[in-house]
Amino acid sequence: MLSIYRLLYNYHIVNNTFINKILTNEKAIFLLFVTYSVHILRNISLILYFSLFMFSYFFVFLTYADNFIKIKNRMDLLLLLFFLTFSSIPLVSLLNLPLGEFITALSRFIPALLFLLTFIVVKPNNYKLFIKIYYFFIFFTLLSALSIILQFMLNYNFEFLAAPGGREGLTRYASFLGSLTTFGTLGPYAIFAIVIFWDKSLSLKKQIYLLFVIIIIIIASILNLQKASIINLIIVFLFYFIFFLKPLKALVLITLSFILIITLIVFYPNSFIVSTFLSLLNYTFFNEYHNFYIDLLNRFSFYISQFLIQNEFHISRLIWGFGFKASSGTLGLPAYVNFHNIYYEMFFSGGFFHLFLYLMLLLRTFFESLTVFYTSRNFKTKVYSKFIFLSIIYFMTNMLIGVGTIYHPIGGSLIIVLIFFSKSNYINLSKKYYLY
Repeated sequence: MLSIYRLLYNYHIVNNTFINKILTNEKAIFLLFVTYSVHILRNISLILYFSLFMFSYFFVFLTYADNFIKIKNRMDLLLLLFFLTFSSIPLVSLLNLPLGEFITALSRFIPALLFLLTFIVVKPNNYKLFIKIYYFFIFFTLLSALSIILQFMLNYNFEFLAAPGGREGLTRYASFLGSLTTFGTLGPYAIFAIVIFWDKSLSLKKQIYLLFVIIIIIIASILNLQKASIINLIIVFLFYFIFFLKPLKALVLITLSFILIITLIVFYPNSFIVSTFLSLLNYTFFNEYHNFYIDLLNRFSFYISQFLIQNEFHISRLIWGFGFKASSGTLGLPAYVNFHNIYYEMFFSGGFFHLFLYLMLLLRTFFESLTVFYTSRNFKTKVYSKFIFLSIIYFMTNMLIGVGTIYHPIGGSLIIVLIFFSKSNYINLSKKYYLY
């Protein structure tokens, strides 16, 4: 393939000015992220999605064919070692899974592996790309929110999405983001991205538009009927009140928000959104058997005991793990126990070093961004660094409740983007790099 690239180059095809405008580093990675975001296309046409997938990687290859893996610092070494543990998971799985299940899981696992490898080779550091990725993520989350709302209005499940479920006498619908549980993590996270990059200099029309987007995502998060939606909305607004507002302003906004919620509950208790919100609130915090606290305890004890009953444990599993079996929820293997806890999932999928290296990457990303936040005097640099270290807290918290996994096409891609852009030099961030 490299010789083909050089042949094209020698014949001035790749070097052509028009082609150079198309084959830019920024566009190649952005197209790759878009491809990962629309992974539900595989449910409509596997051939169509596979063609887009291959085209995206061919695009990346043409752009970066002369690049290669270079270890310049400890972060690069950590990433490469983590990739090696990552790539060992399919090999372990091949030994203890039926071929059909292996192929199903591999088709979902391989995109995250390739995305990580691409970033290790490419080492992107263009903040225009960072902005474009998050802008598209917010846009796609808005479409996903509308897909949930539309299904509720029509009382109809889009057949190309994941199968619906039930809770509190209502139907739960999946979204364009993926499974039933995905929106509960990524929906509130999109709100966090909107709020943190909110530029006060925007026109009133744009600010109203962004507020409208936030309201739609909040409504979809309620209709998603997931406990994680409520918890993550609380986390996002706590981030905003604690880290972005002065105490007095935060107190005023919290009071006004509380008054608004109480007013809606008192005067419109029978409206669909309010009654659904109250049902979800009751299910999340006060349900005798399924509340958040009991559910969280089960994720630390019950599921792991069930998994070990189902699978024979050997000391070597501490090093190699069990492979795809331990990531059954993400990788589409319903016959096996779902941990609902990403720390356990990664430990039992790839072994101790797989989890350890991943946590090292996240913690290094967190502390690098925190250091930049406290040392930089550039306002927008501080905003970006704050966004990255708070995002790491957000995803590490969500790992406790079984979402925010590195193996998910969209969630995993966003985590990889955060890791790589935190390690690049954004101290001298240009003033024009803003989200809106």
